[in-house]
Amino acid sequence: VAVCGASAATAAAAAVAAPKSELTLAISLISVCSIFWLLLQPYLAQAAGFPDNVAGAWLGGSVDLTGAVVAAAGVVSPQAEATATIVKLTQNSFLGVYTLGIAAAWMRCGPQESGGGGGTGKTSNVAYQLWQRFPKFVLGYLFVSLIMSTAVAPEIRAGAIALARGGARFFFAMGFVGIGFSTSLEMLVQQARQPAVLYTYLVLQVFDIALTLAAAFLAFGLG
Repeated sequence: VAVCGASAATAAAAAVAAPKSELTLAISLISVCSIFWLLLQPYLAQAAGFPDNVAGAWLGGSVDLTGAVVAAAGVVSPQAEATATIVKLTQNSFLGVYTLGIAAAWMRCGPQESGGGGGTGKTSNVAYQLWQRFPKFVLGYLFVSLIMSTAVAPEIRAGAIALARGGARFFFAMGFVGIGFSTSLEMLVQQARQPAVLYTYLVLQVFDIALTLAAAFLAFGLG
């Protein structure tokens, strides 16, 4: 989740074949709580007098949603926004690696799927199972990133990026609409009432914030 919020949750859910209800809960929790961190962290950075690069690296590494990272760092300064964007995009570029790691660990340590077959055929092939669990949108992300970085002329890159952002917002919104159609609010409320869900998220998020702040100071120092 700390990689890029909803996209990372979707990728991880695909890797472990999580139920849609759990993915919906995770995305809802991320979206709501990201607003809180978006409103809190940049002002904490300013009040504490963090250098711009430290603040940007901290926000880029600990705010979950990519859009929220840009908004939060923009409150601090343009330099913080630039650093935060680089940190978050670097995290995003490793999403495929993280997903494969999660899928491999889940196949090894998670509950085994039933289906018989005596361990033969495609279902027993590790590479095939990893491919089945791997979220294919990550390949699209990497492909487009490579093309935009190497094959698109700089003079048309800005326009292409602006056009792509418009399309991305549309499809992102449609994705959430699709989740809404398949979501039972009653089930979502019941799951959210479980204290362990919220407590686990908050404990891990606070740990991530503290660890990322320490890493930001190690990377950029006090200057």
